[in-house]
Amino acid sequence: MIRVELERATEARQRAERMSSLATLAAGAAHELNTPLTTIAIAAGELARATDGQPELQRDANLVREQVARCQRVLHQLSTDAGAHAGEATRAILVGDLVADALEGVRAAASLDVDVPSELDERRVHAPVRQLVGALHGLLTNARDAAGDSGTVRLLARDEGRHLAFEVSDDGPGMTPTTLE
Repeated sequence: MIRVELERATEARQRAERMSSLATLAAGAAHELNTPLTTIAIAAGELARATDGQPELQRDANLVREQVARCQRVLHQLSTDAGAHAGEATRAILVGDLVADALEGVRAAASLDVDVPSELDERRVHAPVRQLVGALHGLLTNARDAAGDSGTVRLLARDEGRHLAFEVSDDGPGMTPTTLE
């Protein structure tokens, strides 16, 4: 009797672990897909404005924007259903390794200024590492896109007592007033 209950409890724990892993994967995929979808939505909006007087092209551009919005809603729901931030345990990582992982795959800017003081480079932080690396990677990628081929992207790490702060900036032109509308 006790053996059967133990087996059931073990199976339930294993199912919960698989679901947690699946939720983390779904949330990560949703986050990664949202950035290019946002870029497509902005480009489609610009295209719609640039095709004034060409109703067929405007319809196509608006269709792209509507479909992107639909995809974003689905991804948001997927992320929400998956428990977007649930599932990943915290673990220790060196700040230098965290920064290196976040920079991996970021297309080089004309200038990349990484300012991680040497005393922080070897500091260990405890965090949901995959999510933190993903968030920092996303910010760096967005800054790189905003800076353009001749711009500068800056990554600064600061010690704020019990916390560590990262600041990502770029010298890109920013959004046009039309885009901001």
